[in-house]
Amino acid sequence: MKDNFINLSFYKPFFKDFTDIYFKPDMDIKYYDNSHMNYIYKERIDNIIYTFNGYYKDEYLIININSYDENLKVTIEHKHVIILKVPWLLNNDICETENNSANIYQININPINIYETKCYILPIRNKISNDISINDYIKIYNYKCIELYLRYTMNSNKKNTIFNFLNNLF
Repeated sequence: MKDNFINLSFYKPFFKDFTDIYFKPDMDIKYYDNSHMNYIYKERIDNIIYTFNGYYKDEYLIININSYDENLKVTIEHKHVIILKVPWLLNNDICETENNSANIYQININPINIYETKCYILPIRNKISNDISINDYIKIYNYKCIELYLRYTMNSNKKNTIFNFLNNLF
């Protein structure tokens, strides 16, 4: 079974050696009518599980990064967040509520086109609140800016994709 993923592909590494995030909707969250979809991506490297959580705030996608060391049994919340402006679209019938289907806003990327944008990386993980807008954080804090593109893709595992491609050749 193949799932659709939103691939955020950075032109240079944004954290450690990461250049790609493959977001899928986080269906472990209960969504209410007219709420925004949250997204999640996990990747294991050696004994560390990296988790990227994406959520909506002020028309931006905010991405928090956590890592969990399985040997030490320790979770680290990284202080930097990735902020990028993406289009959102109200979509019907994504999640079921107790009474009927909910209208949920989700990232609106055309499956055929590539959406190019830039992101801001700011050290504000523990400072984000409802009192200050994301635009104000961008004005106040020093940030790193990286260009990237978003697109839909059918597979989240890069190694399996390459392996499957090579197998199909022979």
